[in-house]
Parts: sequence; structure tokens; C-alpha cells
Amino acid sequence: MLMCALGVAPVALGQCDWQTLADPGAEVFEGLFEPEVRSMLEADLASGRFVFAGGLFTRIGGVDATTVAAWEGTSWQSVGGGLEISGPARFENPPVLNDMAVYDAGEGPDLYVVGAFNMTDPFGAAIPADQIAMWNGVTWQPVGGGLGPVGLSGIGAQPTVLEVYNGELYAGGFLRTDFGSPADSLARWDGVSWRDAGGAFRLASGDVGRTHAMAVYDGKLFVGGSFATAPGGVVASNLASWDGASWSTVGGGVDGEVWSLAVHDGALFVGGRFDNTRSGPAANIARWDGAALIALGDGVTVVENGAVLSMHSHMGSLFVGGAFSHAGGIDSPNLARWDGVWSAVDGPITGTPSLPWILPAVHTLSSATLGGDGLLVGGYFDEVAAGVRAGSLAKLSCESCYADFDGDGALTIFDFLGFQNAFDAGEDIADCDGDGSLTIFDFLCFQNAFDAGCE
Repeated sequence: MLMCALGVAPVALGQCDWQTLADPGAEVFEGLFEPEVRSMLEADLASGRFVFAGGLFTRIGGVDATTVAAWEGTSWQSVGGGLEISGPARFENPPVLNDMAVYDAGEGPDLYVVGAFNMTDPFGAAIPADQIAMWNGVTWQPVGGGLGPVGLSGIGAQPTVLEVYNGELYAGGFLRTDFGSPADSLARWDGVSWRDAGGAFRLASGDVGRTHAMAVYDGKLFVGGSFATAPGGVVASNLASWDGASWSTVGGGVDGEVWSLAVHDGALFVGGRFDNTRSGPAANIARWDGAALIALGDGVTVVENGAVLSMHSHMGSLFVGGAFSHAGGIDSPNLARWDGVWSAVDGPITGTPSLPWILPAVHTLSSATLGGDGLLVGGYFDEVAAGVRAGSLAKLSCESCYADFDGDGALTIFDFLGFQNAFDAGEDIADCDGDGSLTIFDFLCFQNAFDAGCE
């Protein structure tokens, strides 16, 4: 029997359409800054299912919402009064939410957020919270003693990323114990207290390095950032893995900063701003298959000071976002798709910054079902397609063609072979009739889909 070399191929995507989630989009501080959406995710909390958006803004869709807002499918609302910085004026230190994650510390799933803030609900029952807080659907709560106080003019601890691994919540960024953080580089929360993950990531100079991205793959926590060594002195060029007890290098790492990690099609994808892996040239993106870091064709062409900032596996494709101009030589500003080959995403994602050091970029990608299946896209941009203004957040909805099982754009015998391979392997994708079991009726369902075509 013919088997697909890389497992189940992606389901082909047809026409993709943009949906604007807010009119107007994100707004911020009466023009003092540019609005940015840095994190988006859909979450089920005790209070219901919401799409949460966080970043640098004070309003979304005309609703007052400082740094974080919730969308229930038709409209936006504030999340417990939002997050704020007390003390310095906003033009010195604006409050910012950098990342979000859902974590269950034993009493159900809650939303955790990190960023530059030191209080929650500033206009209500204000609660001190040093750069990390938990939203249980009703109120904000601090998380232990926090991740360190907000520093003036960016000098201080700067948490930027969250991930859940082995029942603990990991927080990374620029964390330093001498700035009041509970650990250097990376800290973990078990629901009761903070502790480190074996020590600090360090630059070649010996200074504390930064962790920018995390993902769980093959039973390990992978961490990317800007560092030369992982805790314990393990040589790890900007990329390392943690099994809960010790750190390891990952294929020799890459020769520049890692800003994003994602799991797709049985492999770990690494994005950022780099030129090479140990295996050879790789323009800003590579795939780790457990043995080596491999280039993705011609890679991604980033703009000056740009990078691959976000990646997400959605409907069988890897969507790649950031600040770039081309992917695989194809013109596709700031958002592209990888299916074994590069393709452009209907757009482009563009912006007209009044502050020249803020690049139009896609910062966050996540799947959502509210209002229909789609890909949440957040960042700094004005338009997601010619004449379609979005205000830094939107949703991309793509039609799929189940019958084009190998994703090559044509219906052939190889689609049947791909479906049979998935069925034999017990893959969920082969449950064509959706009854929770794999039977002859799934073959009949696939035959009907094939006969109906993809138009």
C-alpha cells in the first residue's frame, strides 16, 4: 500500500475571506502611541467562550478596554476594567499586554496574562499585580508576587511569553532576579509558588539572555530567544529544549534570534531573524524534525529590523506572520502560508505608521470558532486587503475542500490513497461522517465528497 511520506497531507483551502472584528478597530491613548494587538486567543472559561485580544490599546470597536478586551461573537467588552500602570505618566510607560495563556491551577481554566502593568481594574477595586495577572471570568487576581516591578523607560523586568507544560505555567522574557523577578530568563508557576527552570539563559558575554517563544513538542518544552547557553551551561544557540529535569541543545540552534515556535504536521517550526542552521542556510524560518533543522524552501525575506514573529497550524496549513515582504520569493507582506510550498495569503497586511520605528506586522495568530471557524490575526496594520480596514485585528475564514485530501488542488486517485492511509492509521481526519468511529460509511462519505467536487 502506498503511504504518504509525511503523514496526512493538509486539507486544501479554497477561497479565503477577511472578517473585521471591530469597527473601528483598536485605538490608543489619543494618538500618543500606535495601537497594537500582540496576543489573541479563544478560550472557554466558567463565564463562557470568548475571543480575547490583548496589546497596546485603550478602545476596541468603540468600547473602552485598556490593554485587554473580550469578544463574544458579535461585540466587544472590557475585561474587569483592564490593566494599568500606576505611577509614571503614560507617555513614559504605557500599559501593554504581551501574551496570554489558559491554565488550570486546580479550580478550572483561567486566563493568565503578562506584560507591562502593575495593577488591574484601575477604575474599580484596583488590585496590585506586577506584570502577570489571572482572570477567572469574574475578577482579576495577582499571581504570587508577580514577575517583577515595571521599570521606567523600559529598564526592568519585561515578561513577554507564556506556555503551559507538565501542569505548570511558564513565563519568559527578559526576567532578572536583580530586577525583582522570581527567576532569571524563565520562571514557572505551579499554582502556589514560583520557581526557576534550572537557572538562567545567558548571552556569550555572560549577561542574562531573553526568552521570546515557547512551544510543547515531543513531550518537551522548546524555548527560543536570544542566548548562547541554556541553564546549566548547555551550549544552545538561541534554541533549547527542557524535559522537566534538564536542558538540551536543538540541532545546534540558529545564528540569530528566535521569535516564534509552532507545531505543525508532526514537526516543530522555528521562526525569527536568522540566516543559518547547522545544516545550512535557512532564511528566518526552519523545521525541526527531531534530527535536524531544515530550511523551508527559500524561506522568508524580512524587512529591516523585521522577523518571523508568529506561526500557527490552522486547517492543515502553517500560517506565518511577522514583518516581512516575501515568502519563498512570493510577494506576501507580513502573512504567508506553508503547505510544503509557499503561497500568498489574500491581503496584503499593510499599515501606514505615523511612528516610523513601528513596522506593520502580524504579532499573533490563533484559531477560533466564534462566528464561524477562522484564523485570528493580530498585530499592527491598517488593512487586511485593498480597502478592507481592520484596525490591527481581523479573522481570516477559508473554505476547505475535504475531497482534495492531498492538498494539491486536483482530485485524483492520490486523494483516495491519502484518505485510506489516514483511515488505516486511525487518524481523526478520516472520520468523514463525524460519528466518532472509523467505518465503511466514512469511505462512502469520502466518495460522495469526491463526486461533489471542490467548486
